[in-house]
Amino acid sequence: MDDQVHRFINTEEATASLLLRDGASAALDFYVTADRTLGGIRQSMLEEIYVAWTADRTANRHSIMVAGTNDEVAALNARARLDLVGQGVVGKSGMVLHDGNKAGLNDVIVTRQNDRKLRSNQGKDFVANGDLWTVIDTGGGDLKVKSLRHGGVLTLPAEYVATHVELGYAATINRVQGMTVDTSHILVDPQSTSREQLYVAATRGRESNRMYAVVEEILEVDVHAPDHLRTNIIDALTAVLARESAERSASEEIQRVQDAAASLATLLPAYEDALTRVFDPDRLQRMETAVRDVLEPSIADQVIGDEAWTHLASRLAAHEAHGADVQAKLTAVIRAEDTGPDSTIGSFAKAYHHRLGASAQQTTDVHLPSWVSPPPAGEENENPEVRRWLHAQAELIQVRVDALDDRPGVHRNNQC
Repeated sequence: MDDQVHRFINTEEATASLLLRDGASAALDFYVTADRTLGGIRQSMLEEIYVAWTADRTANRHSIMVAGTNDEVAALNARARLDLVGQGVVGKSGMVLHDGNKAGLNDVIVTRQNDRKLRSNQGKDFVANGDLWTVIDTGGGDLKVKSLRHGGVLTLPAEYVATHVELGYAATINRVQGMTVDTSHILVDPQSTSREQLYVAATRGRESNRMYAVVEEILEVDVHAPDHLRTNIIDALTAVLARESAERSASEEIQRVQDAAASLATLLPAYEDALTRVFDPDRLQRMETAVRDVLEPSIADQVIGDEAWTHLASRLAAHEAHGADVQAKLTAVIRAEDTGPDSTIGSFAKAYHHRLGASAQQTTDVHLPSWVSPPPAGEENENPEVRRWLHAQAELIQVRVDALDDRPGVHRNNQC
């Protein structure tokens, strides 16, 4: 999964986002009918984005403005800060940031570089690219900040601030990955925005994600103008859904589509992301809690800070999905000599991942390998469209795995 998952408050939006990722024009039905789209000339759309962001902030929502260029982002951030200073909400003086703006008391900033040495939330979290923070103190070039995600507090050194910190009111569409906010307001340019970019931007907000399409055509002022504008908005967004980030030749595109349709590299991430985001958004936090309940604090910190942590968490979650007690499973693979003076373990996360092994096969209509999470069981009326999509995706994964296992020289092993 490409970044932290979260549950949409609106389940219809969760379903629409899956269609959006796949490039299905049916995704636009939700955004248009739910009044999540607007269209007009570029400068008007930037103004509408700022007005909507201001209203959200006044309503105590954490919101992000998503623009197309660095200059537009810098201008929106500067305007936001100027207005907030004028209202007495943030401090006038502050530290100069990477984007040329300043950050003072109560400003919202975004960190742009992972740094595992800078930890907060009682050591559970580290500074990550895309994290949003509120400045709670300034001094000597350092910024003392509080996370908008988990409430942890830490101090960002002056050198990090000058190099890797920007104001967090606006960001380019390429730099919002990793953010989680209440609402997002996205400038969509049909001439440059790709489907992948739109999907990332449109999955930042828990409550809502609005799209502001650049429609440069000057519309006639008559009774049909609203319908004409709506058509232009749909046309603009449809063009975005048809565009991928990299241009390819016709033959390359045909080959890519054929390969992608049956590729586990395509099928599995989409399947696991949807399964987790819609049906189990708290999985990573739940696995972390289990680890901290079982391991000594210092070892737990090492495990959770390890590059293999997400893989271990996924394996623990797979055991849980197949009916196992996560804490009991983890306890069973811990050995006293692991932390002894003669221990040769370089990565506890990798060691425990190996010792846990794959989970036992679960009996379902779709016979997936044990290292793949089973599709959701339970009530059919809970997110039925997403549930059907997941079961269909699981069947495709099963077909692909079977095809790979049937190749000459390949031995079937569901426990790998």
